[in-house]
Amino acid sequence: SNRLEIRIKELEDALESEREGRMRAEKELQELRFQYETLSERFEEADGVASAQSEVNRRREGELTKLRKDIDLITIQHESSEASLRKRHQEALNEMGDQVDYLTKNKNK
Repeated sequence: SNRLEIRIKELEDALESEREGRMRAEKELQELRFQYETLSERFEEADGVASAQSEVNRRREGELTKLRKDIDLITIQHESSEASLRKRHQEALNEMGDQVDYLTKNKNK
């Protein structure tokens, strides 16, 4: 029972760590989206400017492309982390269920 409690605590700690990581990734993603929207608005404003602004526009477009890639990467990482967390959580639940079944079976003998 004590071993099971320790294992449960370890799994809860791992779950909390995963949640914190996911929250950080979501916060970063939100910040990148905000930056992306800000840059998009600035890009639209700059679009109608004279040809002297074309170099500035190209740099902004590069920044937008980089931000899109960053958002895609963070999204992929977040989805992977979430899938891993769900899998580990399910495995932990299955393991605890097996341990409970085993303990109940032995208790009834």
